[in-house]
Amino acid sequence: MMQPCEFPGCMEPGYGHHIVFKAQGGLNIPLNYKYLCSEHHNIGKESPHKSREIDLQYKKELQERYMRLFQDEKYTFAEICKKLRCRERMLEKAFKCIPAQGESYQREDIIRTLMGGKIYD
Repeated sequence: MMQPCEFPGCMEPGYGHHIVFKAQGGLNIPLNYKYLCSEHHNIGKESPHKSREIDLQYKKELQERYMRLFQDEKYTFAEICKKLRCRERMLEKAFKCIPAQGESYQREDIIRTLMGGKIYD
């Protein structure tokens, strides 16, 4: 089923856009997608591929969602997968490089990993 474009006021069909681009370390998980029509994805001046300001806005919005989702200081890998509603396979490679403390990962490390290695101010 096609999703509508998420740009305010647009009624066109939208296609999945990686908020944190795959080349930046973005993952194929539901929260990392924003559905945008061609104009608001990569053609128009208000698209994340043409406007650094829009790109950063979407990244900051995503980071804020992750911060609300992960409010405790530590999570196990299984808890992370459950919160993100994805299979462990989808996250194994990304989380392989994160230092775990016993069986747990720190909140900031989780969010930084999901944001492609960066925290946006």
